[in-house]
Amino acid sequence: MAADTSPTALLESVKCYACAPPGFWPLFELALLQLIISGGSISGSQIYEYTPPGPPGFNPADVSKAAIAYDPAGIAASYNWDITGGIWV
Repeated sequence: MAADTSPTALLESVKCYACAPPGFWPLFELALLQLIISGGSISGSQIYEYTPPGPPGFNPADVSKAAIAYDPAGIAASYNWDITGGIWV
């Protein structure tokens, strides 16, 4: 069964992001682009919240695919998972 990609279904899916702090939409866009480029799937996206300071103290569930970690309070920068180096950058 294919996912429902109608405009109504897509808008319903992104409602949870409506409360994101200002400036976070570009981060979501970058995360989606990373997932597309790396062959990851949107349904299994690796987008994590973390509490600063420093990079997240955990690895993504699938270290072979792109991931992004962001501070939900908007205080710190986001981190991207470096597949080659196996670290958050």
